[in-house]
Amino acid sequence: MRHPVHRGARQSRRWPALTGARTIGQISGPALGGVLVGLVVGAAPALLVDSAAYAVEAMLLFALPTALNVPADQPGPSSRSRLDATREGLTVIRRERLLRRQALAAAGLNLGGGAGGALFVLCATRDLGLPSWQLGTVYATFTVATSAGVLLATQVARTIGLGRATQYCALGAAAALFLIPAASLGCAFPVLIAYELAFGSMATVWSIAMTTGRQLVTPAHLRGRVNAFLQAVLTGTMPIGALVGGGLAARFGIVPVLVGVAVVALMASPSLWFPPDLHASVDRAAAEKESV
Repeated sequence: MRHPVHRGARQSRRWPALTGARTIGQISGPALGGVLVGLVVGAAPALLVDSAAYAVEAMLLFALPTALNVPADQPGPSSRSRLDATREGLTVIRRERLLRRQALAAAGLNLGGGAGGALFVLCATRDLGLPSWQLGTVYATFTVATSAGVLLATQVARTIGLGRATQYCALGAAAALFLIPAASLGCAFPVLIAYELAFGSMATVWSIAMTTGRQLVTPAHLRGRVNAFLQAVLTGTMPIGALVGGGLAARFGIVPVLVGVAVVALMASPSLWFPPDLHASVDRAAAEKESV
């Protein structure tokens, strides 16, 4: 019989790959589209390529082995209803201070990122005058940065600790948002390249470290429910940020709003720093996993 700690150790090594694959996949499309529109084929063929990519994705999903439908080794008690299980998951979130702080920091960064993402293309093309090939190159840089973040995440966590990786990278990703309005001061293209490199790499490492820490402090049979609930809440903050950011930009201008949303994201990141022992349990659990 396999020891559960051994299984958990193998799972912990899969989390960076899963998070990284999802992140790279979400960003590679806009990068390729910008380059195709600006340098090669124009907008209509680029949209056709985009549609073909979705078709390939659907076929790959249907091609996944049916063995993936096997239930988890440690499901929750079958006698409990889904409502009871959901309440138990929420109890874990309320009990674990780290999960609440993660949610607060991620909500702030997602609000800022949602507003920045909604205004980014308009700012880059209308205010900064970037041609489509430069915009595509900026997005492509983001893909390179996220790929580097995936490759470096495990080593960063081992070098400075999982808790510090979460803290430093959340703070760095929030600070990088200030480079978007800073591009209006001059040298827009290289400044936006620097933004994508900084934000893409640090946000990816932070996302992987945060997800790993969440998995370590959540009971095995509740990880799916806790992750799904937090993901739904945090994902919901992005369209809110986009809506609020767009409305404020129409009134006050794009650059002031970009500065404001960067401040919001930066103010949320210190929630991961206090109290000083906030990540102590996560670091201990990560050390135990690595020692197995």
